Amino acid sequence: MRTFDYVITDESGFRPLSAGELVSAAEEFESHIKIVTGHKSADAKRILSVVSLGARKGQRITVETEGIDEIVAARRLRRWLTENM
Repeated sequence: MRTFDYVITDESGFRPLSAGELVSAAEEFESHIKIVTGHKSADAKRILSVVSLGARKGQRITVETEGIDEIVAARRLRRWLTENM
């Protein structure tokens, strides 16, 4: 399993559009991908799950990838978050 933390910098946090784009990026991988924030966690391949986190600007999230392509998934999702959130 690979994990990394990221602090949301986007003013709107995880709104439906950005959550949908994140889900699309996560769906490219076979690994299970989870986003954790506070006491909540979400399946990164399910838009309603990601939106329900309610992640806002300044909030720290942890992304966990586990599976055959976990290393590549973690790298690409970190890059996606940096470029988009």
